[in-house]
Amino acid sequence: MIPSAENEMIRLLQEAQGITILGIEVTPRSQSIIHVSRDGGHMKIPCLSLLLGEDDYSRLQSTGAIAFNGVLQANFRTAVLSAWQQTVRETKLPVAEYYDDDMQLTALNLHRQYYEVFARSRKEQVRQYLINALGKAPRNIYASSLPALNIVYETADYGALRIEDRKSKLEEDIRALAAEYVRNQYGPEIPCPFSVTIWHPGMEGYNGYGMARED
Repeated sequence: MIPSAENEMIRLLQEAQGITILGIEVTPRSQSIIHVSRDGGHMKIPCLSLLLGEDDYSRLQSTGAIAFNGVLQANFRTAVLSAWQQTVRETKLPVAEYYDDDMQLTALNLHRQYYEVFARSRKEQVRQYLINALGKAPRNIYASSLPALNIVYETADYGALRIEDRKSKLEEDIRALAAEYVRNQYGPEIPCPFSVTIWHPGMEGYNGYGMARED
């Protein structure tokens, strides 16, 4: 991505929409794997993704500007497309490579991604914390893109270790480990909802198959 184009796009959207853009990712047409039907055939289209923090992403999603799958919707899509068209023109990017009326426009919650990295890459750290705290390792630890960790103990262990009475502190300590990891890896305090739940297979709502598929 050409820095001048990224900076211009960030400036335009901050001025027009009042949102803080942490960055953009652009895939030119020649490198794209996304196609649309056009003139009886299929044509590649360029793609652009806005990198947002938790507050802006959640606010835009709550108003319907960003769909559940991250695709930009309605007026917000129109505003972003217009800003990108202006950016391409003013920074002299090749229009055929970088712009299309039907190009894919999405948003990514960068803060959630940071916590998801923790959930998927630091399971052993979490396992060791639980061994130290409870004297026994969980049966499974599953990560989720929410982002979340779902920790499963055998039903007998859940009772014998009195996890129900201790789970609030255990879950809070693991969230603190996540916050520390994100702070060390990515910079200053980055608030983000991060779910930690300790289960046993007999609990209401337990879905081990779903957890395993998401992991």
